Amino acid sequence: HKVVEALVNRTEHLKTDKKEWLDVALYWILNLGKDDFKMISDMPQPNEEDKIESYFIELVNGFSDDICQMMKELVKKSEEVFGSSISEALNYIATSRFGLRDSDLELLLDSDWDYINFSRFRMWFAPFLKESYGDKRWNFTDNKFKEIIRTQTEDERNTNRHKTLSAMLQKLDFSDPVRRTD
Repeated sequence: HKVVEALVNRTEHLKTDKKEWLDVALYWILNLGKDDFKMISDMPQPNEEDKIESYFIELVNGFSDDICQMMKELVKKSEEVFGSSISEALNYIATSRFGLRDSDLELLLDSDWDYINFSRFRMWFAPFLKESYGDKRWNFTDNKFKEIIRTQTEDERNTNRHKTLSAMLQKLDFSDPVRRTD
C-alpha cells in the first residue's frame, strides 16, 4: 500500500507524461535483478516485509522526474544485467531505419553476438522492443526511447555505426535478403 502511495505522490507533481513515467517506473519495479534482492536483504528493518517495502519506497523516491533520464538509467541497468554487447545491439537497432533481424545483429556484432543472451534481453525488455514486419525485424515501440538510445552516444559514434552497417551490407550479394531489405 505504501509503495502505491509513493508512486501516486510522485506522479502528482510531474511535468512530463504521467502515464509514460508510471509505465517505466512499474516496469522497473517488476523487473528486479539479483543486485536488488541483495540490497533488500541488506536493509536494516527487522522483518522481510518491511525490508521489501522500504526498498521499493526508496527506489520510487529515487526515480528521476524526467522520463528520458529514467529510460537512460533503464538502459544502464540492462547493460549491467546483460553485458555491454546489449547496448551495442540497442544502438544498432536505434540507428537502423526499419529495425534489424537477429541475423543482421549477428553479422554486426560478430564475436559479441550471443543469441541466448539477446533472447533473454528481448523478453526482459519486451515493453520497449517489438518485432515488426513479416521478417522479424526488431525495433523500438516508442520513438522517444529510440531517440534516447541514439543520443546516448556521441554523433561521431552514430555516424561510424552507420558507415559500418552500410559497409557490411554492401559486401553482401544483391540477392541476399539482408542486403535487399536494409
